[in-house]
Amino acid sequence: MKKFIIILLCFFMLKSAICQSHIKLVYNGRNVNVIAAVKKANEILNSKYFYDEIRKYPKFDNSQLSGREIADRMEKANQDVKIARKIKPIANAATTTSDKIKISRSLFGKDATGNFSLSIAVNTLIHETVHAVDFLNTGNEFTHNGNKPKDQENTAPWVIGAIAETMVLNDHK
Repeated sequence: MKKFIIILLCFFMLKSAICQSHIKLVYNGRNVNVIAAVKKANEILNSKYFYDEIRKYPKFDNSQLSGREIADRMEKANQDVKIARKIKPIANAATTTSDKIKISRSLFGKDATGNFSLSIAVNTLIHETVHAVDFLNTGNEFTHNGNKPKDQENTAPWVIGAIAETMVLNDHK
């Protein structure tokens, strides 16, 4: 009987792990900085704390959706998003579809001094993941206008990326 209960528990634990529907970033390259950033971003994307932090925002600029609605969409997004290389880097990263984020290896995750920063890299990946989730639905429901931080600080991609960056800096999981 004891064996049966253990097997049953294992089955339900495995089933819940398989049925998990969070968005997942996938990188098949060899760049150690990108590998580290993707790993950390995926930990954050599987964190209840992360979604609870997003839900605290009643409103974002340039969106009719609340933090709760955006967090729900992100949490339920059953999507693998591939991390790919941008050939002609103008910006750090870009997302134009629900299944691909393009990053510039030369600009990705760099701080003001040009050194790699895990927290900045994760911020970028999560920021772009917000765009990918937006594209999964109808697109442009919770994005921003332009790529300069000025007047974008309260849009969902910028705020949610900053939440992730703070989690990295505070080593919160």
